[in-house]
Amino acid sequence: MVNEAWHLCQTLPVSHTAECDEVCLTLILRITQLHLKVQDYKKLEEFAEILLEFSRKVNDTEREISALIHLAIARGVASDYKTAMPYFIEALEKSQAMGLRYIAANCLINIGNIYANFFNYEEALERYNRVLNEYADILSAETEVTINVNTGNLYYASEQFSLSLDFLIRASRLAEKLKSTPWVAYIYALKSRTLLAMNRNESAVADAHKAAELMRNLNISTRGRQINLLNLAQIDFQTADTEGATQRALRGIAMARRVHDDTSEVRGFKLLADIYKQQKHYKKALRCQTIYAEKQADYLKTQRNMHTLDLEIRYALREKTK
Repeated sequence: MVNEAWHLCQTLPVSHTAECDEVCLTLILRITQLHLKVQDYKKLEEFAEILLEFSRKVNDTEREISALIHLAIARGVASDYKTAMPYFIEALEKSQAMGLRYIAANCLINIGNIYANFFNYEEALERYNRVLNEYADILSAETEVTINVNTGNLYYASEQFSLSLDFLIRASRLAEKLKSTPWVAYIYALKSRTLLAMNRNESAVADAHKAAELMRNLNISTRGRQINLLNLAQIDFQTADTEGATQRALRGIAMARRVHDDTSEVRGFKLLADIYKQQKHYKKALRCQTIYAEKQADYLKTQRNMHTLDLEIRYALREKTK
């Protein structure tokens, strides 16, 4: 069907009539959207480039914006953020100029996500907060939960724990209204982690237990399970239950590895080193401390590399606007 549609588009008469242009653009857009749906990102990029060229030729700005976004998605999936970012920024500027607020909001979210991947929390937070402040009236409930959670996580990573808690509380209320148990459980785990960092242990214990209770009836791969296992391990350690703390820390590390959560894995090894030290298992403590140091070094190296890429993109964008 896709090949037939594309063949039809290619065989349309080159009459440059508005009718032919509209038929061709519609076909190319539908084919592009189909490749996105089936996650064929190579074909997605190919047809998005065709859509971009054709839409610019006939001055169809809405289809041009769609092409830019699809190209950004294709490059983003390939982790080519250096190429994806300019596409999103151009789509944002054009959608804002046309008053396409829903598209503009989604571009801002994606730009924020890329900055978060660069560990540029300040720029990411600026985009997320803009969406919450300027586009709240058009956001779906699920999107609003997601942005509040993302914002809370970035404030946590920036060690601004009070602000992190504010956004997680807001996200929790929204998730409760959605009656989404996986979201509610995940947010309880995040809140507990933040409260532990603030030394508000009583509230942290309550939220960790709520998260654990909800997760008990959810899939083993439920988001945030590794975070809450480490919360519970930290709580056990603080209450001198070193055996319970050890078992939960080990499970938390295993789960973090399973879901590729490097931050939680680093946290887990640091906690486990402290637990073994308390138990006077110094050989095990040294091993965990060494693993922690190595993983922390790898994490910092990744962070530096992403900061460099961030600067390269900023420079390229600045040169483009000269």
